[in-house]
Amino acid sequence: MVSMGEKFNEILRQLEEEEKHRTDLNLSLSSIRMSNEGKLETKEGRLLTLGEHAFSTFCTELRLPANYMRRLMVEKPDFVAQQVNYFLQKFDDNSRRKFRLLNDKVQGIVSERYVPYDDLQLFGTVNDMIDRFPEGVITGFYRDDKRTQMRIRFPEISKNMGYAEEDGNTDELVGGITIQNSQVGYSRIMCVPLVWRKVCSNGMMGWGESDNGLRQRHIHFEPTSIRQQIEDGVLVAVDTTKELMNKMELAREIKIEKPFDELKKYSKQLNLNKKQTGKLEEAFYHEPQNNLYGVINAFTRFARDLKNNEVQTDIEMFAGKLLRQVA
Repeated sequence: MVSMGEKFNEILRQLEEEEKHRTDLNLSLSSIRMSNEGKLETKEGRLLTLGEHAFSTFCTELRLPANYMRRLMVEKPDFVAQQVNYFLQKFDDNSRRKFRLLNDKVQGIVSERYVPYDDLQLFGTVNDMIDRFPEGVITGFYRDDKRTQMRIRFPEISKNMGYAEEDGNTDELVGGITIQNSQVGYSRIMCVPLVWRKVCSNGMMGWGESDNGLRQRHIHFEPTSIRQQIEDGVLVAVDTTKELMNKMELAREIKIEKPFDELKKYSKQLNLNKKQTGKLEEAFYHEPQNNLYGVINAFTRFARDLKNNEVQTDIEMFAGKLLRQVA
């Protein structure tokens, strides 16, 4: 098995190579134009390609419908350029934005107040702490054009919940953390407690009573001082997993007479469609328990099988919020 240290080094090597090609450009919107091929052109003649997320942000800045413009770009990029340039000329020199580039591709467009603290810095800080958790295992590393997420599990932090009703195996909870960042302003720097249910490989994320983990927006901080915040946030999140596991045990004592009514109520809160609600109910059927523990496990099992990482994370966080019903 690859150790956490080896896996971290592999990730950091990738991030270091990427960092060589990363730059920021501070530009006023009034100073750029879009070519008929759909590329942005600076006053100096540099051509920039808009990434998927950056294209959405750019359209939002111009108050244009991103999805419609994206479809139109495929068929009539010159028409899109005409519309974009019409609105760009309405901005003045005070409309400055920070364009975050990887080579000549715009990955994000953020305000000048945005404070960069990129993945290499964040995970480099976490990497310096791994000696404190010799048994830790990286169970997931996900990146897209909006955010990066890492999941670490600590087998030494566990709780025996007896036997699982589904297959009779030991129902063991294992503590961990989820670390998340965005280099394009899409989300905060976060370190969230994670409880992983070993018998069915699904996880739940949530905050403890203190609610004082790491959730730092990319503004109002000094990059030189946030390192300590990150270290403290990781340690708090690790400690909070123990609190959450104790609450999971108490959740069994909170009876729910009509669990499917609860599932449908929560489905509406999450804006799940009919098919998704059906999948959620199927997840409950795998191990039906008329208590809060059973309802929470239905959500985490449902989340486990989702292909969209962002939606999966939202569902797992929602499951963590349900645990707040435990006094």
